[in-house]
Amino acid sequence: MHGILSSFALLALALTPAVHGHASANPPVGVPAKSMVTSIRIPHGCNKTATNWVSVAIPADVTSVKPQQIPGWTIVLTTRPLNPPVISDGIEVNTTTDTVTWQNGTLQDGYFMDFGLSVRMPAGPDGTVVAFETRQLCENGEGYNWTGTGAPKVTLMKNGTLLKMEDFEFATKAPMAAGTGAGTSNSAAPSMTWYSSAAAAAFVAAGSALALL
Repeated sequence: MHGILSSFALLALALTPAVHGHASANPPVGVPAKSMVTSIRIPHGCNKTATNWVSVAIPADVTSVKPQQIPGWTIVLTTRPLNPPVISDGIEVNTTTDTVTWQNGTLQDGYFMDFGLSVRMPAGPDGTVVAFETRQLCENGEGYNWTGTGAPKVTLMKNGTLLKMEDFEFATKAPMAAGTGAGTSNSAAPSMTWYSSAAAAAFVAAGSALALL
């Protein structure tokens, strides 16, 4: 039973976006060498004052960066040399985005906001962590440096999820009561199995969508 609960607790965590606490990347998982859209979530202001400046450092080997346009905010991009250059659509590209900054907007302290990025993730083995160091400034002149261990992170996984396939297999192979409709479990299986199977299937579909990008 402990193993069952652990698997579904992991699934719940994977499906639940972070709102409070530290800045975070949402979603926090990407497929190696594939494009994805993630957002840097700013969860609060500074001592009850609004945020008006957010800057994200683009990690090495992350390319094809396109920031989300947010009404009321101005976007400023800086670039750095790309060495070695890469070929994109038959054209040699020798620079890449270094930082993306949203400024002159207003995010009140009592709200959160997602600052979206469309990017191509680097190649790497499962478990590789790609950190998007982020700096936040508020109207009172205070701010946060979400860097080091506190930086928003995307973990690379070939299947697009932090869960193992056996976690899904248990849910989808749970015994069904004879003569009952789909989604009705027998007395030996906990009722949460049906619900969690549906959630797992939805999450597998989300991972498959990532892999197709």
